[in-house]
Amino acid sequence: RVAFVSMPVLGEDLQDKKHLHLQEYITVLKRVTTKENIDYLPFYELHKDYLEKNILKPKKNKDEHKLIEMSMLQHYIFGRNWDSISKTHGFLTLTDYIHLNNWGAKNIAQLIENWININKSN
Repeated sequence: RVAFVSMPVLGEDLQDKKHLHLQEYITVLKRVTTKENIDYLPFYELHKDYLEKNILKPKKNKDEHKLIEMSMLQHYIFGRNWDSISKTHGFLTLTDYIHLNNWGAKNIAQLIENWININKSN
């Protein structure tokens, strides 16, 4: 069996136009996975639900590429953990506008582990 884990919410701002485009992508992705008999693991939905329940206004107007570079520098050179980098950048679940912190890693791992356990006997 094959499974596809959906993408995270980009930037954590559910009103941002990037998020609206992502919703369209997720809709198409669900349709394709259903048609091709591929299991869909709903990380996007889990992430969106978490953000709706834990409202935090992410910082705006930062150069996304620079923020990614700053996150990598802080982690790999200065040894900061992903969650503290998230907090510094004003995010709950991301270290920058794209990459997940420990919250995301744990939740994706849990989705995959559950899927594997369900499909062990198949």
